[in-house]
Amino acid sequence: MGLIPRQPTVEELGWGNSPFPIPAFSLQPFAFSLFLTHSKGFKFLIYIFSILCAEEPKIFMIEFKTVDNIEKIAQVAKLAEEIWNQHYLPIIGKEQVSYMLDNFQSEDAIKQQIAQGYKYYLIIDNQINHKINHQINNQVEAGYFSVKNKAEKLFLSKLYVLKSFRGKGIGKQGIKFIQSTFDNPVIQLTVNKRNFDSIAFYQKIGFKIVDCVEMDIGGGFIMDDYVMETEKLS
Repeated sequence: MGLIPRQPTVEELGWGNSPFPIPAFSLQPFAFSLFLTHSKGFKFLIYIFSILCAEEPKIFMIEFKTVDNIEKIAQVAKLAEEIWNQHYLPIIGKEQVSYMLDNFQSEDAIKQQIAQGYKYYLIIDNQINHKINHQINNQVEAGYFSVKNKAEKLFLSKLYVLKSFRGKGIGKQGIKFIQSTFDNPVIQLTVNKRNFDSIAFYQKIGFKIVDCVEMDIGGGFIMDDYVMETEKLS
C-alpha cells in the first residue's frame, strides 16, 4: 500500500495564529474551487497572501555617537544643510540660513567649535528587521546635537532632527541622554522667538523661558532668541 499524501498541520505551516480554519481535505482542483467559493476560504487565502507580502517587523533603537573624526564631521555638516533648509527657511529666510550654514555649520566651523570645547553627537536610528534566523541592522543618521560646559550649566547649542524622523520621541531621548551623560544641574539653550514648534517641544519636556537675547552674528543678521532652561536638579 502506497503512502498517502496529507495536508501539513497548522504547526508545520507556521499558521498557528490564523483566525481561519485550515481546510482538512486534499486540494484537488474541484475541491479547491469549492473552497474558494466559501467566504471563510476566500478570507483565509487573503490572510495568507497578506502574511507572505507583509514587510518584516521593525524595531527602532536610537544611538548617540560622538563626533570624533573627519568623516563624522562631514556627516554633521551634511545633516545641517538638509535640516536647516527644511526647518528654518520660513523662519529666518534663505539668505540667513545660507549665511549661518557657511559660518557656523560648515566642516571647518564644526572643527573649530570642537577645538573650543563643544561636543557633537550624531543621532543614529538603528532599524532592526527581524527575520527567521538573523537580523538586518540598517543604520540611518536621524540628526545631531552639540553641547558645551558653562560652569554649572550645560549649554545645548544645537539639537536637530530630520523632518522624516520628527514626532518619534527622538528629541526627548536626546535630552534624556544628555541628562544622564553630563553632571550639570541645569541645561540651557537659545531658540528663535518664531520657532514655535521647538519652543512648544522644549516647554513640554520641562524647559522654561528665562530671558531674551539679541545677538549680531554679522552679515547684517540678528539672532532674536529666547533663553530657555531646565529647573536646577538637586
